[in-house]
Amino acid sequence: MEQVVVLAGVQGRQHYMTMNNRLRQAVGSSKLMDDAIKNFAGRVPAGDLLYEGGGNAAAVYPDREAAKGLLGAWSRQWLEAAPEIRLAAAIEEFKPGGLCAAWDKARAALGNYEDSGSFGCELGYLPVTDSCPDTGRAAQTYSHAHGRKSWISLEALKKDERGEAYSEELNAGKSTSRVDEQLWERVLQRVEYRFPIELDDLGLRDSDRHIAVVHCDGNGIGALFNSLKDKFRNDDKGFSTAIRELSVNTRLAGEEALVSTFERFSSRLHGWFETGDLKQHPPRSPRPFFPARMLVSAGDDFNWICEARLGLASAARFCLNFEQATAATLGTTHSACAGVAIVPVGFPYRRAYELAAELCSTAKRRRRKLGDKGSYMDFHAVMEGSARYLETIRQIGYRGDLDLGRPLRVTPRPDSPKGTWDAFCTPWRHFRYKWRDTRSRIKRLLEEVAASSERGAACVATFAPQGYELPEGYSAEECFSALELYDLFLDVDAPVTQQEAEYAAPAR
Repeated sequence: MEQVVVLAGVQGRQHYMTMNNRLRQAVGSSKLMDDAIKNFAGRVPAGDLLYEGGGNAAAVYPDREAAKGLLGAWSRQWLEAAPEIRLAAAIEEFKPGGLCAAWDKARAALGNYEDSGSFGCELGYLPVTDSCPDTGRAAQTYSHAHGRKSWISLEALKKDERGEAYSEELNAGKSTSRVDEQLWERVLQRVEYRFPIELDDLGLRDSDRHIAVVHCDGNGIGALFNSLKDKFRNDDKGFSTAIRELSVNTRLAGEEALVSTFERFSSRLHGWFETGDLKQHPPRSPRPFFPARMLVSAGDDFNWICEARLGLASAARFCLNFEQATAATLGTTHSACAGVAIVPVGFPYRRAYELAAELCSTAKRRRRKLGDKGSYMDFHAVMEGSARYLETIRQIGYRGDLDLGRPLRVTPRPDSPKGTWDAFCTPWRHFRYKWRDTRSRIKRLLEEVAASSERGAACVATFAPQGYELPEGYSAEECFSALELYDLFLDVDAPVTQQEAEYAAPAR
């Protein structure tokens, strides 16, 4: 008897989530996509669901017509609940012993839809319309919410509503997903924080309004799923059990890595608020906003947005936590790669997201080129408008013979720290604690190193007799990234200062 395997997902997730710079709508978009996949999984009998995670879901159904009926009802509901969302599905028939091969074909088909256009045709609107300021589509409804008085599209309205409702659930500890429950118990409730819904709630400084967009992706997880094809090629029951367990354990590892990262920062925030290293928002509030917001949690793929100075440290900490979490849940250690785009708050969010993803890709390429199994990270700070592609940005922004030392290895390598995360943190700590209150010298050294290696060496020779020496074992060029990011980084792993300790908020 032939059965079918059904894969359902949301295509164009990045486009749907990054149409504008409204954090509320980005949160709402992400949640609507997650809701749609969870709703599909909820329509499938428990024994027939292969997995739900990583932005899609897979199930076994008795025949093609039954699968079409399921997909028809599901897509009809979610095209109404989330206008302009791009749902896609693939169906493959299989005979006993052929589930694994059918799933592989369906997965390939679903991936091919990503590069295709939207299905169907434009419904069209009246010739004379007003456009939505958030989506660029035809405005269809009038909104009074959030201080605005304007015509917007139904897509923008649904995103606003879902972002608002979800944030209220999360900040009240009423969200039922496991990762949200963990964030509530270990981060929000611990010292009375709440997650923001506006970019200004991230606590941006008036003099330096930058945010960090972080994209992290696990290494070798896809290979784990692919390995099941050979191991259970003709064993439908074994394949079903294995892929279900692997999907759940991958999700648990990623969520643990994220929650542990945010939990680590929660222990330092009150000290940073009081010392002025971070801006508390609202000021002196008994329940301030946590200066970061998770946007994507899909298996081993994560994205969040945060105050600029938390970007690098949160990405590095996630990679290290992911290594520990995969060792615990999967039985083997898997590393992760990260890309961090630090941009002005008004920088187009879609371009920032693309830049973070491209930085993550360069980190993965460096890792593959070196044949390394550790975690890697690349980052870039945009001070103003920039070119579209990372290679062009760096060709324009830096002299050709300057080695940025990026991407760098996050996984510690004590015997050879050059080119690692420690090689960034060590110079930064040196400038932070031994050159403190000498920003003019830091700025000048940065400018001279950026100009040429000779001018950088001359500047070092000038400052050294004044007591401002470089960290031992580092050249001026090896300190360049620490100098460039001096005001855009906070070191969560640095020892707590006495002043921070005095203000640290006790855990509840």
